[in-house]
Amino acid sequence: MWGTQEIDVFIGRLLMDSRDGTRLVFKILTSKAVLFLIAVALTVKLLWPYFK
Repeated sequence: MWGTQEIDVFIGRLLMDSRDGTRLVFKILTSKAVLFLIAVALTVKLLWPYFK
């Protein structure tokens, strides 16, 4: 999944409310983890061509 468009879709689904407004907000630690995943996904996407 890393280095593909699928990771963007996966992370996007984590962030979007798919429960008709009933989803509770993320705790700070969870939000930081999701932001870290976004940073890792972007880094992998940028560097992936160099490791093929």
